[in-house]
Amino acid sequence: MKIGLIEAIDPEDKLRKISIPTQLAYLAAYLSRAHPELEIVTCDDPDRFLAMKPDLVGISSYTVNYPRAVKLGERIKDTLGVPVVVGGLHITSVPESLAPCFDLGVLGEGEVAFLDVVEHWLGERNLGGESVSGIPGLVVRRNGNVLKTARREVLADLDDLPPPARHLYPLKNRTLMMFTSRGCPFRCTFCFTTNYWERYRTQSAGRIIEEIRQVRDSWPGFYTHIYFTDDLFIANKKRLHELAILFEKEGFPEKLSCTGLVRSDLINEEICDDLKRMSFVTLSFGAETGSDRILQLMNKKATVEENQRAIDLCDRLGMKITPFFIIGYPGETREDLDLTYEFIERNAEKFNGIEIYPAVALPGTPLWQEVEERGLVSKDMDWERLKIGSDWLDSNRYIYLNEECMPRSEFFEYAERFRQLYRRISRVHIEALEAVLRTRRER
Repeated sequence: MKIGLIEAIDPEDKLRKISIPTQLAYLAAYLSRAHPELEIVTCDDPDRFLAMKPDLVGISSYTVNYPRAVKLGERIKDTLGVPVVVGGLHITSVPESLAPCFDLGVLGEGEVAFLDVVEHWLGERNLGGESVSGIPGLVVRRNGNVLKTARREVLADLDDLPPPARHLYPLKNRTLMMFTSRGCPFRCTFCFTTNYWERYRTQSAGRIIEEIRQVRDSWPGFYTHIYFTDDLFIANKKRLHELAILFEKEGFPEKLSCTGLVRSDLINEEICDDLKRMSFVTLSFGAETGSDRILQLMNKKATVEENQRAIDLCDRLGMKITPFFIIGYPGETREDLDLTYEFIERNAEKFNGIEIYPAVALPGTPLWQEVEERGLVSKDMDWERLKIGSDWLDSNRYIYLNEECMPRSEFFEYAERFRQLYRRISRVHIEALEAVLRTRRER
């Protein structure tokens, strides 16, 4: 019996193509532990995936790729005629969008719910709304209506999860990503983390070390860098310190480098010391804006002064930092945008890189609720309009959220200034990297 798992991705999304879909890998590992007799297959390419002829399919999807997930589900139904289950961030945030091609949707954390669905199907060969109504954590179709079953409690102990089934994915050109916590203690208005994961939980330091050992022993010499994709890697300071000690005992810093997300109001010399002991080469954090007023509107719980302190501290300690910024947030004025531009220019030489994004309201966030009430977005919209593409933003499709404070045309003039600033800063870092590589070759 084959269970197929696939993520609906944009072929142009380079990051998704070089990373293993961690949540699907966790699903596969959890399912395999309970039912080792099942064959689990996966593939990025839909044609190859269909050729594997799975007997039941699980599709994961972000909001911007949900139309792709629907087309893929329709194709699977037409070609194979097998049950198709959808999960991921989008269906959790907008369960009403369950398309007819999906037998049901898994809401939020999926390991236990998907296992229950598979076991039900193995026994009943039926995933109809009535038959699965007793399984919590689902969205189902019943008598022509889309309904949610009872709420499911999230996992209390993340250490109980088996390591993600990385062996199901080709190693070539893949980045090692580790997801060692779920959720975030903070409640920024533009972030969907709280809605999806419900509450903050972590794996223990010992469990993380065991997983790194497994990767090292299974693929010796292949992975030399770890990208910790936790929403906030340093939130648990005690765990971080324990990790730093264990990293040194294992000798990992001599063979590995790391990257992860921090917060400016949490970073200090002690935390930086632990991160350096773990051989972190780059830190990322959401600076978001150069305006304290906008930080308050975002419920960021940090200040511009704290952002500046974090940048100065990392620069003094020789730690590379990549800040993220958002422009076009509701309530933002010309003065706020000027403050952000000046903040970036003032600190440009201290950055390892930079990311600047136009504000986007994603389902499941307080920001979505706000702009939905204003009629700017809806639950039957074209979800691909929420995409920020490689050209940064499409002026014809981008949903601008701040018309009340700044005309659309003027915002796009500002956006172009920020894009040129981004390119200028990025070019400096690219040229510096090329100089280093050139020196190494000459040696």
